[in-house]
Amino acid sequence: NLEIVGVEHREDKLAKKDDQPQFQYEEVLRVQLNIKGSFNVGFERSLYLRDLNITYMGPQTEFLFNTKEGSVLTVKNAIIDVPVTDDEAEAYLGYVRLDKGSKASFTNVRFGAMKIKDPLGDLNTGAAIVGRNVISLALIDTVFTDIVINSDSLAVSAVRVGTSSDTPGLVSISNSIFEQPDKKKNNKENKNSFDKEFKTPAVYVWTELESDGTAGLQKGSLSINNTKFTHCRGGAIRIRDVNANIDASSRFSENLPRFKNFKTFEANIQVEGLSTLQAEEESFVKEGTKDKNSYSWILPSGDSATYFGSIAKNSGARLFTLPVLSSASGKYDAAVGGAIITLNGKRLYPTGDLKAEIYEEGKETDAVALGMGQQYINEDYTHKESRLYIIFPLAVEEDKTKAWRVRLIYGLEKKTDFVKLKIK
Repeated sequence: NLEIVGVEHREDKLAKKDDQPQFQYEEVLRVQLNIKGSFNVGFERSLYLRDLNITYMGPQTEFLFNTKEGSVLTVKNAIIDVPVTDDEAEAYLGYVRLDKGSKASFTNVRFGAMKIKDPLGDLNTGAAIVGRNVISLALIDTVFTDIVINSDSLAVSAVRVGTSSDTPGLVSISNSIFEQPDKKKNNKENKNSFDKEFKTPAVYVWTELESDGTAGLQKGSLSINNTKFTHCRGGAIRIRDVNANIDASSRFSENLPRFKNFKTFEANIQVEGLSTLQAEEESFVKEGTKDKNSYSWILPSGDSATYFGSIAKNSGARLFTLPVLSSASGKYDAAVGGAIITLNGKRLYPTGDLKAEIYEEGKETDAVALGMGQQYINEDYTHKESRLYIIFPLAVEEDKTKAWRVRLIYGLEKKTDFVKLKIK
């Protein structure tokens, strides 16, 4: 076991901004600790660090902190930095790696800028803090800023942790900030194709599977209080088989992947598996927003999750983007076995939860629901958030003359009003 405790010195200073009166502020000075190697916490050992500015000065390494099984890591009142260069080939795997059964807490800690290697699906890398089968992780008054995955997506990636299925694990986050600075270079268009999956969210928490590969009966927990997620281009939070509680004091804003042609799509929370999510609408929507403009941008994967709080009101309509269908038209094409349907409106994001339902007037019970997986992909048809294309199968060409109607299904089977569909 090891403790390294610095000395914190506070000074009252005076400053003056242009055209403003002089004001007093407090400057906090801590011991500077320059390291050339990693901290390794052994099996069932502990490391306690306090009142330090830690800067890694050695050759590029995988992680600055490595914990072994059953260990405890505690960091308080610290700034942690690594060198960041403009060389695209240089990238770290993260700041902290937590092993099975470990516990960690960070209080009043600022993690400096870091370029992280693309995890490419590897859950053991890809964030400032990563871990598998973790018992507990607590982040209090902690800041993650400018910690990004590659220069393409510019996604903030702070926490990527699997909680233990043997002992229900807990990830607790309070009074913290996850953000990418709102600068021109960080707001460039994402040239990747539209993807609703949050591959590199700011916070990704899941419950590990049992040894036989099945989901266990005991789920991990995620608790978030008074925390801000801003400009997280890979999404703010992703949970899988987790009980999550997001207090109304938390705020989500401008978490835009900025996909080409879908620049208003906002990525806040992706819910998977047997998760439960408790959250309040005010965390996502500014007070006073009119009902028609109030959408919470929470994306489900599958229908096994459960929702609580005001986000679930109105049959869950506000869990999801609220699409607007203004008009539709169709063109018969024998080569595709039916008609290419053009849907016009607002917020038409091609997620798996959005479906087009088409039926003949007077025969609503025979409606055909077409998922966005049946989009028409062709270089002559460019999908946009105001326009999508899908294929509507028709048995014979003569069917195009029927009086068709179309509407959209979203959320928990919420439906828009229908519009007339004329197929030429």
